[in-house]
Amino acid sequence: MPELPEVETVAQGLKMRALGRRIVGVEVRHPGVIIGAPEDFVSRLTGSKIVAVHRKGKVLILDLDGEAEGNRHCLMMRLGMTGQVTVQLAQTPLESHTHVVISFDDGREELRFRDARRFGNLRSLTREGMNKVLAALGPDAREMAEEEFFKAIDGRRGAIKS
Repeated sequence: MPELPEVETVAQGLKMRALGRRIVGVEVRHPGVIIGAPEDFVSRLTGSKIVAVHRKGKVLILDLDGEAEGNRHCLMMRLGMTGQVTVQLAQTPLESHTHVVISFDDGREELRFRDARRFGNLRSLTREGMNKVLAALGPDAREMAEEEFFKAIDGRRGAIKS
């Protein structure tokens, strides 16, 4: 499982390379990495513009525009143990285990998700659905106050990380 700093680095890279770009094509090469129906995943993403990139814990979130505020979707990505998300030139040959390819409107670059062990996954959700998933995760480590942290571990006997 990638550690939090690695996921933050991926989020920052996506902000630089994917933010503001319109998705014109989605190729699901291995449907097993998509949560939900791959056809719905493709139709929700195609034509959308990436308007924000952030993360909560080890979950990467790309906010997508929509026709109306209530119709907006998010792309949630969990990297699992070996998942990678990169933005590469479209003519770059696909590496093995590339399961999803998202094409941008300029035709020059693509967002690619690859995962040799397929523990990672991608999911398209409404903003409301995304908020429910994120609420179940608890507070993010960077947003948690010192008092909250001590309260959360109060009374625990086990090691924080063995």
